[in-house]
Amino acid sequence: MAEKLTFTVDAERITLEELINMQSGDLRAMRDVLAHCLVGENGEFVEYDAAKKTIGQIKLSEVKATAAQFVEQLNSDAVNP
Repeated sequence: MAEKLTFTVDAERITLEELINMQSGDLRAMRDVLAHCLVGENGEFVEYDAAKKTIGQIKLSEVKATAAQFVEQLNSDAVNP
């Protein structure tokens, strides 16, 4: 995937269960959480099914970097409970 993906973490779009499953290594949960947070060049959230397809096309060699990018965004956007 040549293009850089951009994520915006919105606490209203992700459930605690999805986040726990993602952090426990569930790749489907990771794809779903990333899809909820993917934004386009216009800064708007990408429609979920289209975002899921985009995330699903990430090469395995790029998964680690994409996940790290998301976690960085999560840490900067997340609101402390």
